[in-house]
Amino acid sequence: MDHTPDAAKNSDSQTPTVSFAEAIRFWTKLGFISFGGPAGQIGIMQTELVDRLRWIGQAEFLRGLNFAMLLPGPEAQQLAAYLGWRMHGLRGAIFAGLSFIVPGMILILALAWVAATHGENKYVAAMFFGIKPIVVAIVALFGVMQYSKTPRLPPINCDTDAVADAVDVHVTHFVHLADGAVKRIDEVLDVVVVIGPVFLDDGHIR
Repeated sequence: MDHTPDAAKNSDSQTPTVSFAEAIRFWTKLGFISFGGPAGQIGIMQTELVDRLRWIGQAEFLRGLNFAMLLPGPEAQQLAAYLGWRMHGLRGAIFAGLSFIVPGMILILALAWVAATHGENKYVAAMFFGIKPIVVAIVALFGVMQYSKTPRLPPINCDTDAVADAVDVHVTHFVHLADGAVKRIDEVLDVVVVIGPVFLDDGHIR
């Protein structure tokens, strides 16, 4: 399988060739409109790159999302860098990754200044209040979209009695450990009660 990071060589045959200039415009726009945290940002990438523009196939998108979820760090930025790499190699990954930092930083600084200087204004307060349901809707929509597009695993047939026995064994072991820990704490407290007065005088160390 050819994994060359180029849109024309993408494993999805319906993916068109995308110029770097087009990608720059998209990643820059995404950096300024990606509200809703990782869920909202990933949802926008799904809607734009996969559903509308068809620059990336659904399987490739989900593969990148799996990688991003496994790696430590911000998964939305990692997914953007992966998709940028798949389309335009290293330069695509760098630009897509930076587009998640610079525009967002500019917006946050601007919004923080507005909130600090004009937060008492009723129109500004209404604007911030109105953003909340929009962000919630974006996150909810992304969850529904990803659930409907993710391949379903076949049901797992297992012995429920065996599972129940295994759970019972582990719970019993945990209870014994917890009981032992409580006894140790009681022993330490008994020692403290006995020797405490030797070192303390009216609440002060002698």
